Amino acid sequence: MNYQKFLLCLWLIAPESLLAKEPISVAGLNLFMTPDQIISVAKKKQLRCYPTEGSGVNSGSRGYSCCKSGICRGFNDGRGISFRFKKGTKIVNQIDISCRVTNSCGMEIGDIARILIKKKIVEDLSYEVVPIIDVNLGRYRGKGPLGDEITVNPNLHSAFLDSGITLRFSRKISRDTTF
Repeated sequence: MNYQKFLLCLWLIAPESLLAKEPISVAGLNLFMTPDQIISVAKKKQLRCYPTEGSGVNSGSRGYSCCKSGICRGFNDGRGISFRFKKGTKIVNQIDISCRVTNSCGMEIGDIARILIKKKIVEDLSYEVVPIIDVNLGRYRGKGPLGDEITVNPNLHSAFLDSGITLRFSRKISRDTTF
């Protein structure tokens, strides 16, 4: 289903209160944009986009990585914007935005979270600790009104306080519970 059909279906079946809501948008990007729209925004920021495939944990992922110079190294390059498609489709399900795009390099993730709330990009962000291999990673995460989610992540590849922002659709929990 393409973007326009998705929005039409949403408009037809969604309650009125949901229709008045906007997706989470950062640096002019949101998850309801088409790949061409995202690439257009990247070009306006003087970024060049290249098709890329994931490796390791992201193996099988396809999308684009956009950076200022040279060929980007892949998703989470840390220099620009990257976005991924839902497996087997051209529907964007994740956008990673580096601190260079948002002019937030050198800021702590808590400061970035406060700015996002103050600018009403998201209503609330919760701090969480996620264990990754031998490190406990702190990040802020919040949900948007349309099933979208924003995460403020520290950069694991830098000794500096450079952080990035990730937009993705919220995971759906499909198991039945007994409590």
